[in-house]
Formats: sequence, structure tokens, C-alpha cells
Amino acid sequence: MNLPNQRSDCLRLGLFGGTFDPIHRGHVEVAAAVRQHFALDRICLVPAAQPPHKRTLTAAADRLAMARLAVAGRPGWEVSDVELKRQGPSYTIDTVAHFQRQGPAGTRLFFLLGTDAFLEFNTWKAYNALVKEVALIVLARGGCDEPSTAALILRIERFMARHFPAGYRWDTAFGAFVHPDSHPVYLFDGPRIAISASEIRQRLAGGQDVRQWLDPAVIDYIEREGLYR
Repeated sequence: MNLPNQRSDCLRLGLFGGTFDPIHRGHVEVAAAVRQHFALDRICLVPAAQPPHKRTLTAAADRLAMARLAVAGRPGWEVSDVELKRQGPSYTIDTVAHFQRQGPAGTRLFFLLGTDAFLEFNTWKAYNALVKEVALIVLARGGCDEPSTAALILRIERFMARHFPAGYRWDTAFGAFVHPDSHPVYLFDGPRIAISASEIRQRLAGGQDVRQWLDPAVIDYIEREGLYR
């Protein structure tokens, strides 16, 4: 088993799914940190069209456009519309299958998700099959009320004991819960950004300044399209 930042000959692709409503600097900064730590060749943002567990306020086409603006000009970054083209809810297991079909042989996939999303992972479609197909990178969230890394490890460990097959164990050197028959579940405690998309929407609705959180091109798009008012 290779350490997460060790290189291999295969393509290492990070998939970052979410509503991105709107995409903000926290999304981009944490994904950039993940890419560096795990030596990923590419990062692909995958805006959800109809997320099963979350209500979106903004049309999928607008969220896709904002995501593309936020990462424009970054080598190795891309935005996929695969979930927008698919009919029905956006299931991660289907998205992972798409990238497995499209990528070169031997592509290694990593799926990024927040701690809150992971702690609902048992409600995802075919979640036990998903961990056999892709490595998960669980992102610690920002904010002063967020638990320490040690507390997060304990919380995730208890959750996995209830909902995952037996055999996972925390490996400190590896920074992940490892299993002999499945991909690792990493815990990445990188930059903690104390802002959320919902807070940004509230600030936009109230006419407050959000320039420290949003890319200028994204702000221009929001103003031009009259979003979040």
C-alpha cells in the first residue's frame, strides 16, 4: 500500500462533488491543498444536478458556469457536467463509474467530501460498493466549533463501526482508515475555511461584501444574472 503522496505510473484524479451554490474560495483552497498532499494529477469539480440529500437554490447551469469561472486558468483543473446531463438524482456511484470508463487504464480515483456528508454516507446509493471503487478523502470543516482531529477520528471511527463492514482500522502513519479489501478512507485536516455557501448566500441577499470569499469572475456572474437576491 503506497502512502498518499507517493507517485505511481497511473493517473491520479480527484473528484470533488457538491452543489457549489455558490462555489467559494474555501472549496478551491481545500481542493488545491488536497491535490498537493495526495500528488493528484488532476482535480475535477462535479456540480450535482439533483443531489438526493440537499436542496439547491440555483439552477444547475448557473452553478456549472460559476464553477468553471472559479477554476479558469488553473492547469490540471476541470469542471465536469456529467451529472447535469444525467436524468434523475445525482448518485456518486454512477459518476465514479463514468470516470472509470472515461479514464485511461489504471486510473486511480479519489473522491473528496466534507465530514458532514461523510457522516450521512450510509444513506448514499450503494455506499458499500462505492468504497471498493474509489478512495475517499474526508475533509475537516472550518469554524471554531469544529472538533479537533482526534475527536474527528473518534467520531468517524464510531460511524464506520455502525455502518461499514468490519475490518477498518485507523492507521496514523497513513492518515486513513484502511481495510484489506477496500480503498482507504482518508481524513484530511488541511486548511479549515470558516465560511459556508449558505452564509455567503445570506450575505449576498443582504447586500453585504463577499469579495474575500468569492472569485471576482464569480461575483460578476452573480451580479449579472441577479442570483441570490
